[in-house]
Amino acid sequence: MKLAEVSLSLGDGRLSDAVEQAKDLRSLATELPPSEAHLHTVCLSLQVTIQIARGALDDAMRASMELLAAAQRRQDKGAEGGAWLRIAEVHRHREMGIGGGVTSSTAEETLQAAERSADLHRDAASKNDRDQEIQKGIASALVEAGRACLRLGRFRQSISFASEAMGIFRRLGFLHRLTGALDVELEAHRGLMEPMIGLQAANHELQLLRESSESSESSRGFSQAEAEILEAIARTHGSLSEPLGAVRNALLAADLRKEIQDEARMSKLNIIAYRLFHRKLSLFRNPLSPVCAL
Repeated sequence: MKLAEVSLSLGDGRLSDAVEQAKDLRSLATELPPSEAHLHTVCLSLQVTIQIARGALDDAMRASMELLAAAQRRQDKGAEGGAWLRIAEVHRHREMGIGGGVTSSTAEETLQAAERSADLHRDAASKNDRDQEIQKGIASALVEAGRACLRLGRFRQSISFASEAMGIFRRLGFLHRLTGALDVELEAHRGLMEPMIGLQAANHELQLLRESSESSESSRGFSQAEAEILEAIARTHGSLSEPLGAVRNALLAADLRKEIQDEARMSKLNIIAYRLFHRKLSLFRNPLSPVCAL
């Protein structure tokens, strides 16, 4: 009940309420027996989330370290991996200057924490490879590492991390997270000045998604993931100065957003498509454009 109250306060943006509720929750968590270790972990992780939301990044790091210490005392490799992932998240916020913390971090620190998280999750998976939370932890750490590599300009390494993460998310059926990993790969390909290879990867992922959706009853999740991939394809066409491909895929994504009643995103996509369409028309109207010269 307390957890639900804190989550609701966070969702509504009532940070002061969330902080007070989290204090009560923390007091209760200290009284939990060892058998409720998972609930204790959830409470501590929620502390990290609240401090990040407040912009108190030094407090968030202290809460992350407390989370790590608790996991180490229990000798729980999966929980240690989860703690290192939260540490990487705080490093990322510090690194990007988000919040009011006085301590800065580097992309290298974010990368090291994410890689440590992936290694610990793999260690835990070696003893229980069917635990979906552990597998999700590996993939989430790889995405965090991939994003850090983007900021470090290590694009090949970023692609490797993102590709492995996509394979795990695809196997687990975590479609929204899969599209997040795909975004990392596409950005890395753009960094390498090879957006066409990224476009091929996105189209391949779209084909796999459509094939798997034919045998699934969960249509909304597949429609949302398909829309996200189509948006990524549209952005890639845009980076290749191919407005027609960008418009076509943006409109397909808008249609899917309409089906799942995501009206706000649908309207935004229609506006983007409209602007791209008129940009294409201007090419034909400009006598100096290469299109007009054909």
